[in-house]
Amino acid sequence: DLRECDLEDDGVKKVCHALFESDSALEHLDLSGNCITRKGAKHIADFIRDCQGKLKILRLEDNEMTSLGVQHIAKAFHVSEDGFAIEEIKLNCNMCGAIGARALIDAFGPGGKDLPNLNKILLDGNSFDESILSELKEAFQDKLGEMEDNDDEGDADDDLSSDEEDDDEDEDDDESEDVHAAEVDADELAAMMEKSSIV
Repeated sequence: DLRECDLEDDGVKKVCHALFESDSALEHLDLSGNCITRKGAKHIADFIRDCQGKLKILRLEDNEMTSLGVQHIAKAFHVSEDGFAIEEIKLNCNMCGAIGARALIDAFGPGGKDLPNLNKILLDGNSFDESILSELKEAFQDKLGEMEDNDDEGDADDDLSSDEEDDDEDEDDDESEDVHAAEVDADELAAMMEKSSIV
């Protein structure tokens, strides 16, 4: 449980790298309230792909991932068998709109066939208009949590700039710059995690 640890994107990158290096059998990952943007979401998505389908609970509420970050997470489950174990996804309050919602619906698959063990998905506190909300309810049915704080006056994706939608490719150019530092920090994190209950 790394909830509200002020990790931000760089910290999340190091945590995910450490989990990968330690070959963690992690089933429950809580990174809520860590100011994670779509950049940090990419590292979480990479971890999901690498965790060999063991992750059962993913809690990422109260971050700033936007639909683009949620889309990274959804695609991580969609493109591999790693989603088969997932039982709960919590993405409340992430400035998510239609793009992220439809990516999650796509990952779930018709009748939930692609995420068969999912029994709860929480998306309240985002911004889905009425049509998207209807799509979510139709897709997830009783698995979708209460949407009492959804802002249905508009769509969060209206605030995404074209630059934000196109700049994900540019982020990869920065990956190699801090490799050595990340490996050192990852070793330290892995050592700490081996002593904790999260690994």
